[in-house]
Amino acid sequence: PLSIFLPQASVLQSAHQDNQLTLQPLTIHLNGNATADLLIPTLALSSKNSRSPHPLTLASQSAPQWQPLLDLLAKQTNLPQSTIQLAGLILTENLDWPAIRSWSALPSPPSPTEISQIINAITLAQLTAPHQPLQILQNNDLKRLALRNPLTRDKALRLYGFNLETLPPTTPSIPPTLQELLHLSPNDNCPACRARQTVPIDIP
Repeated sequence: PLSIFLPQASVLQSAHQDNQLTLQPLTIHLNGNATADLLIPTLALSSKNSRSPHPLTLASQSAPQWQPLLDLLAKQTNLPQSTIQLAGLILTENLDWPAIRSWSALPSPPSPTEISQIINAITLAQLTAPHQPLQILQNNDLKRLALRNPLTRDKALRLYGFNLETLPPTTPSIPPTLQELLHLSPNDNCPACRARQTVPIDIP
């Protein structure tokens, strides 16, 4: 019988330096003459990693720059692996918007779900290192997409430091609220009521 233990954050290396990091600790127990197949969740240590299959061996090195993220993930066990991967690359390589679009192979324009995943990854990176300046937060194109996306609007407002109570009503990046689109009560802020205030109409 043989027991094999692979700790979390073990580095797996390839001949082309496409190194990976194990996301979870793994243990397997084998009886004599037995074999087993394992699916090992890993993270690419570089955005330059090849996407083609290649053999990996266990390395003696570690990746301490990823440890703060892994420590945070101990309390966030339900995050998608793709979100964790992107958050790690944002932290370790400070990826900008073009680099993220290239890594994620995003279409133009990205879908609301894809924008949501990116905002989640940025939020995770910021939670991991709140004092680290992130290039991606300086991109106005992503900011506009995130603020106009109903899936990410509230999270993006906090991420970019907006306060709904202090925003001017004509802020172009903020989509209208339900009260600004529908007539719900007399003299509310719907388009018809705003039009009456601008051009008063006397109806006998």
